[in-house]
Amino acid sequence: MILLLLLSVSVVSRAESRIGTLRAPGDTHTFTVDAGSDELVELLFTYPKGSADFWVKVVDEDQTTVLGDFDLDNGVIIQLIGGGVFYISVYSRGGAGDWRVEYAIDETANLLLERSALENDGIVRYVDGDRITVTGDLSGPGDEDIIYMVSDAADFFLDFARPLQGGRFHVDLVNGDGKSNMTSFDYSNERSVEVPLSGGFFVKISPGAKTGGTYSFSYENLPDRLVRFSNHITVSHPGGSGTAERVELIVPVIESFEDYQEVLEATVNLTNYTIVTDNYGNRFYRFEFLNVKPSANFRVEMDYLVRMRGVYNVPEACSGGIIDDFLEPEPLIESNRGFVVDTARRITTGDDDLCEKAGSIYWHVLSSFTYQFQGPMVGAFRALGSCTGDCNEYTDSILALARATGIPARKGNGYIYFGTDDLDSHAFSEVYLPGAGWSVADATMCCYRIRPPIYIYAYTGENPSVFEYPDIEDYHYKIDYSGPEPNITFSQEFFIREVSKDVPGMSPNKPYSP
Repeated sequence: MILLLLLSVSVVSRAESRIGTLRAPGDTHTFTVDAGSDELVELLFTYPKGSADFWVKVVDEDQTTVLGDFDLDNGVIIQLIGGGVFYISVYSRGGAGDWRVEYAIDETANLLLERSALENDGIVRYVDGDRITVTGDLSGPGDEDIIYMVSDAADFFLDFARPLQGGRFHVDLVNGDGKSNMTSFDYSNERSVEVPLSGGFFVKISPGAKTGGTYSFSYENLPDRLVRFSNHITVSHPGGSGTAERVELIVPVIESFEDYQEVLEATVNLTNYTIVTDNYGNRFYRFEFLNVKPSANFRVEMDYLVRMRGVYNVPEACSGGIIDDFLEPEPLIESNRGFVVDTARRITTGDDDLCEKAGSIYWHVLSSFTYQFQGPMVGAFRALGSCTGDCNEYTDSILALARATGIPARKGNGYIYFGTDDLDSHAFSEVYLPGAGWSVADATMCCYRIRPPIYIYAYTGENPSVFEYPDIEDYHYKIDYSGPEPNITFSQEFFIREVSKDVPGMSPNKPYSP
């Protein structure tokens, strides 16, 4: 668990409404909604039921149609996504009557998604071994501190200390997208609160009485983890007819990766493999099985001891060199498409440097996307149009917007680990920031600029040359045969568990080469 972002803001919300009358078919009323940086505004339309047949059309500030001709029903809600200015036209195709629309510009979300990620306005962090303590002062009513944090533990607690001078505070724990509360409570004495998620979240603290005061809470930091990680794949021919002349299986080699992970031990149970390297420099096992007949069964067991590093790349200042790699468009990362370029330009307007631009891109995807499993990947262009997707679409969208802005960005592929035996395949984006280097921007998990040690890297890049399809793949295979098609099947199992940080006889600098 690590402190990510410190802000002190006042929170407001602006409610608005519009009313009008359509007197005859063909009559139109147009009004403007300035959403500012609020990424999601919901318009609630009401009008008398009966013979009226009212419709609506929405155009953005670039005169692009956001919502074509849409048949209104009484009580319908229309969403404006992405912020900025929208022009709403309500018109009648039949009948007449009054209409009304209500909406709110939620400046709470705007302030939670503040770009000034490195500001520290009176909030202090103390580090004592694995225990981190955060303190701050609130002046009184209307003052509020918002602290963005990242949880990398399945069971994590914030331990609030007794406020000084008998003060009382109100606390909200808010999901990392800034849209919904996980829990709220008041406290005036010592209190321990479990955080019910892994990933990014906000701690909002405000005075619970007429006067302010000093608050304090602490949590345990988990900088490194030592895990046993296993990837086991079974290749079998359960029956039927046909013989596979050759079965090729390609699996990523888990290796020490920059400052993020250190592979201390690695074993593989078979010897019939070669090592191949893709266009990004990743290495893969290539196993070859010949004359695979019915009832044949092969099990590939790859086992690792991995130290997952707690490395947090936060730039002290956004200055320094930049690299020339990972700037060009690729399949599924369509950074040269007009819509992608225009979106990147719009959401980074007013940013002074690459770090601010990267922050704006991250917050745009985080706050405007809705998680929805896709199956086959659709790429950044389509994902940015629908604002839906899973970790691949979140990642590809950040990569495309970053590259369109001149920020190097690459895809990380591997596994996400929550501090239990739970391990899932995962894709996440990294951006290269001056003064920090490669920094994770995982909008799916809501953690920006700081990498909690919850990833195992398998390989980087969207389109590795050893795979047939551009996708996150745990393995790839090819079957050669003549005659009847053989019934070759593949099954995969993952295992992970934490072990003692001190392994007898193990050197932390032990060389590793498969």
